[in-house]
Amino acid sequence: MKPLAARRGSAGYSMIELLMVVAIIGLIAAIAVPLYTGAIDKSRRATLVHDAGELHRAFMRYNVDEGVFPSVSAFNLQTLTPLSNGGYFRHFESFTAKLYNGEIQNYDSPNIGGADTQFWATINSASEPGFVLLVAHTNDLPIDRGEWYDGVYHITADGLVTAKETR
Repeated sequence: MKPLAARRGSAGYSMIELLMVVAIIGLIAAIAVPLYTGAIDKSRRATLVHDAGELHRAFMRYNVDEGVFPSVSAFNLQTLTPLSNGGYFRHFESFTAKLYNGEIQNYDSPNIGGADTQFWATINSASEPGFVLLVAHTNDLPIDRGEWYDGVYHITADGLVTAKETR
């Protein structure tokens, strides 16, 4: 049998070295996982903002063709009819799949100076229900009458912030 000093020079890793490697891998994972999760959340938000911009453009095209926005009674919060069946918003199924309960949360078409001359809608993210967007072309929001809103806005505790498309 070889003496203890001779065996220490043999190939292999000590338990301390293996524990150090495991600790370093754990530290890297503890840093990387939240960063990765944050990147996924940011990507989901950006996609929803982009899709909300497409919804706004669909409403505007509908208004150009019809002279009004869809009335509250004619607009379906899940299928987005008449926008979807009129060819204004074709990918409604993939859009509503990203929404809380698979539908637009609120919709109104205020009658300011005529029937259905404005619109606003709120949407909540399915993956993050606290992330709420306003899609609007109105100055008659229940929370801010008189101020003109046209586009997509992020509803925060501090108020409305213009949501920027990143695509």
